[in-house]
Amino acid sequence: MLGFGRDPGPRTILSEPETPSEREADLFAGALRRLTPHAIVSYGLVVANVAVWVTMVTAGVSARSPGVEALIAYGANQGALTAAEGQWWRLVSATFVHVGLAHLAFNMLALLQIGPLVERLLGNGAFVVAYVLAGVVGSLASLLYHPPALVSAGASGAIFGVIGALLAVVVTQRDSIPHGELRRLRLSALSFVGYNLVVGLVVPAIDMAAHLGGLAAGFVVALPLARPIVGEPSRARPLLIGAVAAMGALAVAGLTLLT
Repeated sequence: MLGFGRDPGPRTILSEPETPSEREADLFAGALRRLTPHAIVSYGLVVANVAVWVTMVTAGVSARSPGVEALIAYGANQGALTAAEGQWWRLVSATFVHVGLAHLAFNMLALLQIGPLVERLLGNGAFVVAYVLAGVVGSLASLLYHPPALVSAGASGAIFGVIGALLAVVVTQRDSIPHGELRRLRLSALSFVGYNLVVGLVVPAIDMAAHLGGLAAGFVVALPLARPIVGEPSRARPLLIGAVAAMGALAVAGLTLLT
């Protein structure tokens, strides 16, 4: 009954105690924040991709369905230009060009979901190397698989590289990651890959060559760059990141000879 009887006194809000799995997740998240305080690269990449799309739309390009000529003008990947004309810069620029708002939104949501986590696991510099090399290798794989006239664009190859990097961390650092979190990370990564492979088989327009190329590149690049989530960072790590970047660049240069 309301308004009658003795005053029960001040109310106390009681929260449920944390379960072991919740506490484990909190400790893991705290360790990642100490390891890499700010995931600035992931958010910067989202801003850069959106900025390219806004620039295209402001210049009069269709927001939902840009034409082939517009995509090429803003840096999309095409064998007839990238390889035949030596415009190799398109291997990078194509990862920032998207075929309409829906394409951009899907890729950026995926990057926001997985990018900050992997960036904190690898560190800012190593994440840049893995992302860029995965994107470039994905673009090269697209050139090798598709006819020269085909135009491809989008960040999905690089994003698959981020997933590949996560798998590399799961494989190499399983002893330093809490068991529950390790299982969750492995399930998330494999579910993402499996879902997109199925969708890629159903939807012909999806560039599976770029996806698989980026996935493989991200995994290989991250193998030497994966690090424990506890302990002091190695003083030689910047040299390691630079060495991996240099070897990746040489590998990409070698792959261009195949196109």
